Amino acid sequence: MKEVAIFFVIMILALVFLFVIQGSIPEGANLIKALGFNIEKPEKPQEPEKTENKQTANYSEPKPKNNPVVENNQPKESSNNEEPNSNNEELAPLSPYYQKITISSVRDKTRTRPFLIKLKTKNKEEINITGWTIKTRHGEFEIPKGVEKYQSLKNEKDILVQGYTTIYLIGEKSPLTTDAFRINTCFGYLKGYKELYPSTYVSCPKPKKEDLYDLNPFCQEFVLDLRRCEIPEYSDNLKIATNYSCTKYLNENFNYSGCYKNYNKEEDFLKNYWYVYAGSGANLIEPLHDIISLHDQNGYLVDDYKY
Repeated sequence: MKEVAIFFVIMILALVFLFVIQGSIPEGANLIKALGFNIEKPEKPQEPEKTENKQTANYSEPKPKNNPVVENNQPKESSNNEEPNSNNEELAPLSPYYQKITISSVRDKTRTRPFLIKLKTKNKEEINITGWTIKTRHGEFEIPKGVEKYQSLKNEKDILVQGYTTIYLIGEKSPLTTDAFRINTCFGYLKGYKELYPSTYVSCPKPKKEDLYDLNPFCQEFVLDLRRCEIPEYSDNLKIATNYSCTKYLNENFNYSGCYKNYNKEEDFLKNYWYVYAGSGANLIEPLHDIISLHDQNGYLVDDYKY
């Protein structure tokens, strides 16, 4: 009988524990307590309230700017050993004209020639480059206004380039009356044309035979024998020198002003070369190693050249 009683007690305790754990018979817990057992579940520690910083319904995060490179407007501290032309230009934002005009080559100054920076453009878009800046470790140079159709009187305007154009930036004084000019088909008549560095070739127009019909045959022959861009010299030719209609025709047509008057409205009058002068004594090119950068009017990077 004792073993049976012990068995029933164990069964009752097992059932009570089961119901207490499942929470279906709360009275089972009281029974267990009465028997001297404490089976209450420990209380969960209360989590601290989270405070949420609510935003207004209309709030939206700012969108990042589209600049491919972050602009750094803070001046960089430099030591006395730092070279003046560091790579800070790489932090500048890119220009909308980025690599539409490129620095194609650089030549250092020598004893016989000035420095030369050659820019090239290969796009149909018309671009205003006046106010653009070339920067090197030795300084910088701003592209000025220039004359597209050169005449002796200055008529300087912003330099506009498009298509396949070459721009020479030259470290010497201009041989003409302006610091920037575009080559045209009549340049061969200019005295300063032969002094241009780098040299370029132009072929002055020759008159058509039908334009000479009212001249004397000896004058026609003299005109047709002239080389392109040759200013006629007839002082030792009495037949020509004493013929008013012939000398008048020669003086009015075979020089720069006459050529300009006759051909400046022709479609092929202008050539795709601009000469821009930085002034005599200028030397922006480091002979060893440097990064030369080209910036637009807003200071944004257009291109750079490392050597």
